Amino acid sequence: MNPKTYQAVATVASLFLLLDGVLGLSDDGRTSLIRALRGIDLDERFERLRSLRVVDLDQRSSLAATPMNTTEHGPTEASDGFGGGSIIEKNRLEGVDEYLFEGDINLTEEQLSALEASLNNHTSRRKRQASKTATLWANKKVFYYFDPSFVDLTNVPTENQHNYNKLAATESINYTPYEYGSVMHYDTRSFATSGQSLVPKTPRYLYTMGSQQISFYDIFLINSHYKCHGICAAKGAACVNGGKRNPKNCAVCICPAGYGGALCNLRPAGCGAVVTAGPTWKSKVVTLGHATNMGLRDTYAMCNDWIKVCWSILFRNKTRRTSYDSF
Repeated sequence: MNPKTYQAVATVASLFLLLDGVLGLSDDGRTSLIRALRGIDLDERFERLRSLRVVDLDQRSSLAATPMNTTEHGPTEASDGFGGGSIIEKNRLEGVDEYLFEGDINLTEEQLSALEASLNNHTSRRKRQASKTATLWANKKVFYYFDPSFVDLTNVPTENQHNYNKLAATESINYTPYEYGSVMHYDTRSFATSGQSLVPKTPRYLYTMGSQQISFYDIFLINSHYKCHGICAAKGAACVNGGKRNPKNCAVCICPAGYGGALCNLRPAGCGAVVTAGPTWKSKVVTLGHATNMGLRDTYAMCNDWIKVCWSILFRNKTRRTSYDSF
């Protein structure tokens, strides 16, 4: 039985959905939910979230769908994406996604009530960053999504379209510029049966979306929300290249990707090199991984290459070929 194929009479569909949600919930998933929801009745939470999606679908059905031509904004070829290993997919496999808002957000009672009121009042909602109804999480974790991209719901099943609901600007707080590389950002094919569901306005960020790594701005957002930056406001490291003082040690900086050292003025430690550009083309072969060791690893292999140029030089680079020995 699949909850995504319900049609029939509302009462019967409701029963099927409820039974499917219970049967699909793994033992580990149930244990995690009981711990995370802190005494909230699981069946009640399931029903309230289901009702939220039904109300949203009713509102969407009254609007004429306008397919979006994504060819003007970047490649329309399907990317490999990261959907299979995403938080959403893992939650779905454990059966906990139906008990969480948008499949991965544990709402407080206040937040859920606000969303219910917003939909019932037909309020336009705009998804941005941290919700203004959010409390500070006791375990120092904040889970929210960010997106100002083109959303094309043509290939997204109606029962999954609630994942692209919008929060009103009055319900959100912006701590950072828009972050396509956030670990909480959907990838270009999220929830789509084919093609793309989400296309960035700036085409070069198409494959940035759906990252499985916590970004610099993710960390900055959390530190801002918890007012951690105030710890180092008076004194600390003189960070460069956009780095921010580390609240755990004000003498060093938290650096954007590609920068390292205590002040973010050095190439990050690890593989890679510094190459000086000149008047003629230079070639460099970059190899990641170990040809003799094909075993799975617990973390990513990341190398940083810097290319140094003089201010008067017009710099050009070209990737000739990318290949994989195995995948």
